[in-house]
This record gives sequence, C-alpha cells and structure tokens, in this order.
Amino acid sequence: MRKLIAFLVASVVVMIGCAKREPQIVGKWEPAPDPFTEDLPAEQKSKLDAMILKMSLEFRADKTYTLTMAGAGRTNHFDGVYVLRGHRVTMTTTSLDGIDSKHLIQGEDSTSGARRQGPMQPWNAVLSNDSERLTLYGFGPGTKFIRAR
Repeated sequence: MRKLIAFLVASVVVMIGCAKREPQIVGKWEPAPDPFTEDLPAEQKSKLDAMILKMSLEFRADKTYTLTMAGAGRTNHFDGVYVLRGHRVTMTTTSLDGIDSKHLIQGEDSTSGARRQGPMQPWNAVLSNDSERLTLYGFGPGTKFIRAR
C-alpha cells in the first residue's frame, strides 16, 4: 500500500512538473540589451545612449498596458488594451498622452498624401516559450524586450 501511495504521489509530481505552462505576460518589461553596443568604449556608449529612445512596457492583469517612450526631450505614454492568444499578443492603443486614439492624426496616406485620422493600428508581439522575452512589431523589424528585474 505504501508503494502504491508513493508511486501515485511521484506520478502527480512528475505530471505537474511536465505540464505545459501558460504564457505569462503581466509585469514590467524593458528593451533587451543591444549586443552591438556592449563592447563600445564608455564615452561612445554614453553619446549613443543620449540619442537612443528609452522605452518601458507594462502589462497589467486587467488586460491593459502602458508603453512609455522617452527621447529628444519628449516622453509619450501609449495606453491600451491587449489580447494574449497563446504566445501572440495584440496591443490596441486607446490613448496617447491622455488623448483618445480616435482623435489622433496618424500621418499621411502613402497613396493620396491625405492625412489619416483615427485609431492607431494595433501592434503585434510574440512572447517567448519561457515568457521571459517579447518581440514587439511596429517599430521596424521587431523591438526586443526582456522582463524587468
């Protein structure tokens, strides 16, 4: 009987350990270190850091997020809602610096040159299998984030 109980307990422990973890996105994120700047001399790195846009990202349990970008003497706060499906994230901005996104001008239409107004296009992101890295698409080929420590 003891062997049976020990076997059952061991089986449950193994099954729990092998169970597939659900992706976890809630928390604070920061841009991943850039491998191209790691070996620069301190003076060059300092000059480069002054030119680079600073970003932070926070996902909350209530399915909202804030992306903060700072640089060139400005700070912008993108607030919105997100949907996590598996490891794919869709982020819809609802306001920029407190202004409802449906009132924003998004630049010019590439074909007619007319100014576009309305909600911002959603951003897409992919969360790593271990939920420790996030690649956000919408700013070039993909901005990589890691969990803030």
